[in-house]
Amino acid sequence: MMFNRSFAAAQSILILAFSVAFTCITASAAPKPDQIIDAKAHAFGERKKGDTSERPRLDLPFTADANATEVSLQISHRDVMLPMFVLVNDKQVGEIGRSYKSSGSNYIAVPAGLLKQGENTVSFAGEVFVTKNLTIERVALFKKPLRELLNLRPVSVTVTDEDTGKAVPARISIVDSRGDGAELFYVSHTNIAARSGIIYTPGTKTSFELPEGNYKLFATRGMEWSLAQQAVSLGAGQPVQVDFRIRRQVDTKGFIAADTHIHNINFSGHGDATVDERMLTLAGEGVELAVATDHNHVTDYRPYQNKWQLNSYFTPVVSDKMTTKNGHLNAFPMPLEGKVPNHNESDWVKLVADARMKGAKVVVLNHPRFPDPETNPMEQFSLNRASGDRFTGPAFTFNAMELINSSSPSSMQRAELVDHPLRIFADWFPILNRGEKITGVGSSDSHTVNNPVGQGRTYIRSSTDDPARLDVDELVRTFLAGDTSVSYGIFAEATVNRQHHMGAQVTPSGGKVEVDLRVASADWIKPRRAVVFLNGLVVDEKKLDPKDGKPFDEHLKFSVKTPAHDAYLVCGVFGDGVAEPYWPTVAKFTAAVANPIYLDNDGDGKFQFPRETARKMLAATDGSLKSVWSLIEKADDALAGQMLGLLYLERDPGFVKELDARVRADASNRELYQTFLDHSPLIVVDAKKLKKPAGGTAKE
Repeated sequence: MMFNRSFAAAQSILILAFSVAFTCITASAAPKPDQIIDAKAHAFGERKKGDTSERPRLDLPFTADANATEVSLQISHRDVMLPMFVLVNDKQVGEIGRSYKSSGSNYIAVPAGLLKQGENTVSFAGEVFVTKNLTIERVALFKKPLRELLNLRPVSVTVTDEDTGKAVPARISIVDSRGDGAELFYVSHTNIAARSGIIYTPGTKTSFELPEGNYKLFATRGMEWSLAQQAVSLGAGQPVQVDFRIRRQVDTKGFIAADTHIHNINFSGHGDATVDERMLTLAGEGVELAVATDHNHVTDYRPYQNKWQLNSYFTPVVSDKMTTKNGHLNAFPMPLEGKVPNHNESDWVKLVADARMKGAKVVVLNHPRFPDPETNPMEQFSLNRASGDRFTGPAFTFNAMELINSSSPSSMQRAELVDHPLRIFADWFPILNRGEKITGVGSSDSHTVNNPVGQGRTYIRSSTDDPARLDVDELVRTFLAGDTSVSYGIFAEATVNRQHHMGAQVTPSGGKVEVDLRVASADWIKPRRAVVFLNGLVVDEKKLDPKDGKPFDEHLKFSVKTPAHDAYLVCGVFGDGVAEPYWPTVAKFTAAVANPIYLDNDGDGKFQFPRETARKMLAATDGSLKSVWSLIEKADDALAGQMLGLLYLERDPGFVKELDARVRADASNRELYQTFLDHSPLIVVDAKKLKKPAGGTAKE
């Protein structure tokens, strides 16, 4: 058998993949086959009892004439979510399933001379067994070459930088008259990544073929660049040449674009982007710091980057994604030699310590609400969204957590809240209020070619803008200092009193601070609203007015009154989602978040989070329920939530019982109270046994 491809040699299928059609042809438009090889529905991919083979395989024998010229196969299928390889007489001729369009038909060319007179076999083989019941529904044979069968016509595309005239890596998107990703055949080069309606190219001239019809073509290069588009009509005439010109529209000088959560099928074992394709997608989306995060595997992109001569576009970082039974965390940078952290360790404190002992300087909590609303770590640990306490589970000793995960926003928050932009803060703000200095991160978590790598990203301040010469140690220090911002299509940078950047501690004077918030986006992204938060509470906002056809770049000025106690300041920007096929966002919004600036309002030289402020305010009362309740009622939600957390955890059961009755009685009048009750200590664990919060000591 000729099919024997390991993940480490995934690039060998590239040329074959490009001759495959990835979208469906409707029944009315489909040509009539010359022979039905098999019309039965065959379940494929689910391991049957007693099957000990390493990979799933389906063999379908058929009788045919020898082919002196190229012929074509049509394969109808459903529920195909991972690559399946198609073989004729044990020779691989193509594959299906890499488009992540689970059902439909694929057309594959069978080279001349491959069919024998009489008995033949068409086979389907996969890399791994899966739980879904994948089905091959029909296999048909056409005694015509693909070009003749589907009336294919040639198209050539180039993408250049309008300002320099030089070719640039880019994402080319192609849709048919229905707006679906177009079928792509006979793509010309091996140094590209192609799927249904998508080609990533390093900028060289790229040729492919399409069935006759009307199409729209787009060229993009991530969120910092303009969009180019052109309609084409393919008939029996001359080949079509499309020359796109795009230009950088978002000035991010002084910052680099990092994606801290990236996968490939070679080393993660799922998704569809090979490690070679990942190099092209990184360059094509303008990612400048690429952190490889394969599951429990240390990955080095450099050999693959060298192979494709893409060194000038990004700096790779070796990392490890620690995939545990109660959540996923990324650790970077990691040494190539040595053992990876023990991902079987369920205690995050021990796991993070293990990662740091093995070289990691940064640890990031990925998609805190993954995999679903019931079994994610925040739910398992009973995170209280009013106080930030966790009443089961470990302390949070990681450095950062994802606010934006562009491949799966629902894995960051409860699914029903995914399209409410402010809800991305629902876990982060209470954790900060509790006193844990966790930096917000944006990432893509891209496993596929379709999902744009770097769509979610983190901007890190850098002394150089050259993506090939980034100082990783410097960037790690800056990341740990918090001088970063989160991006989901929009760039934002916040400055206080003209000089203090994100992550800085500031001692205000005069009871206010002046905030400068720069917001920038390409002309095809529409920011609509900028919001300023103190301790997670909205204190000011402005509506934005982007103009059609023009990039947005404005400095917004806010004069923010400061309370007597310390407070952290966060700026958020929110805009329209992108529904168009050239850069579709899974969430129905775009966003940017400037990480906290810490305001030492009392001027004592130390910053205190709301937890410690609440502790001091409670200590100043006489301790009675009447005085405590009066204080809670007058306090803002950030402080009131911390007061409730402290009182429930530290006072005697009799006091807590009376306080709980007050909270329940007023829960319908104040949302904070109901939020607290949803995961209160009295619900989660027996209050008599609870002496301190599981996330840390009671007096931190």
